[in-house]
Amino acid sequence: MEIFSSVVLYIVALLSSLIICRFLIIFSSSQNKLQYYFIYAVINLLNGYFSLNVQFYIPEIVCATINFLIPLILCRVILKTRFSTSLLGSLLVAVVFGIYNIVAFAFDGILLRETQMSEYLILVLNSAILLILSAVTLEVLSKRYGSQGKWGGKYSILYIFPLTFMYFVMQTIINVVYNPVKVVNHRLNYSTTTKQDVEILFVIGISLVSIYVILYAYEKIMRQIKIQNRMSTLEAYTEMQKQYISEAKQKYENTKSFRHDMNNHMITLAGLLKNNENQKATEYLKRFSKEVTELSFDVVTGNAVIDVLLKEKLSFAKGQGIKVVCDMQVPKGVPLDDFDLCIIIFNVLDNAIKGCEYADERFIDITCKKNKEFLIIDIMNSFNPVKYEKGLGVGLEAIKYVTEQYGGYLEISTENNVFRVSLMFSLK
Repeated sequence: MEIFSSVVLYIVALLSSLIICRFLIIFSSSQNKLQYYFIYAVINLLNGYFSLNVQFYIPEIVCATINFLIPLILCRVILKTRFSTSLLGSLLVAVVFGIYNIVAFAFDGILLRETQMSEYLILVLNSAILLILSAVTLEVLSKRYGSQGKWGGKYSILYIFPLTFMYFVMQTIINVVYNPVKVVNHRLNYSTTTKQDVEILFVIGISLVSIYVILYAYEKIMRQIKIQNRMSTLEAYTEMQKQYISEAKQKYENTKSFRHDMNNHMITLAGLLKNNENQKATEYLKRFSKEVTELSFDVVTGNAVIDVLLKEKLSFAKGQGIKVVCDMQVPKGVPLDDFDLCIIIFNVLDNAIKGCEYADERFIDITCKKNKEFLIIDIMNSFNPVKYEKGLGVGLEAIKYVTEQYGGYLEISTENNVFRVSLMFSLK
């Protein structure tokens, strides 16, 4: 029996190593490599061999600590996962295997007391139950709660404390209730009764449900925190753009004032030339020409604030070596107010300029026109799909928010290294 048990335990250790390693790789979003399985299996088998053949007594707490540290070290050192993710992965492995070890012990006790089944068959049966249940549970956890960077930060205490408490409860049940094992009439005999084993199985069921509840609650909390952070960022971003638009309006007012004073400038220049003050006239003309250049607009859309915004953004884009094609006309009766329209144009241009940063051929094509009863805004820019970060940034979230406020339509697409943002608003 001893040799048979040792063989079964080694097989269980090998298979459980593969199960755990697969879980940790998926959970931590690491690359799946064969050498990871080999390294972890060797470490686990050596640990099992040492535990079975050591000639001196090792406290149970030491064995439990070693078994907990092995997956933690694999994640942290070999898979190079951040500590919070490594800790959670190790805790889940420890708790899940702890739960199903207790299940195996409970069924073992019930079968030994209530049936005449062979101990060999019971050992194989319980080992199979342990491996199957652990594999299924860890597979579900890895797919449902895979890392993707969401298990870190100061809120990790929300899952670390309860799972750590559950882990110590599991270890206490195993070491106090099911150890040591007595031999009665050549059969193993646990100190528990069948009723107690059933009660323990019920508690274990609740513990398993608790794992999912803890992770589900943490995920919901983190999602809400992420939304709140996004909203705070969006509000700050919006305030910054309000300031920008206010400055743009002031520049337009300066332009109107300059145009109003145009006649006075001409009179002054004519007076200097009449008095043969050619040097002063030349200097005055240079200054006048500079002011005209600064206050003139490359694109005239029909919306003064948009003109100012386009002048600055497109000038910056051209300075970055980006080829710009702009065909914008803002018709009268547009349902969007100046601020919201500027939010859209500001952000699409800002994102387009950033998108061109790593592109081989840099270009931005922006169009705004009336098509029947709709205002169509279409922006295309080149981008590098290899270095492009997927997901909505703050700018695109702001565009999405404004579009929804006016019941508009937003489409974001990528094709052939071209990023495209299309918007449509009803003019009715």
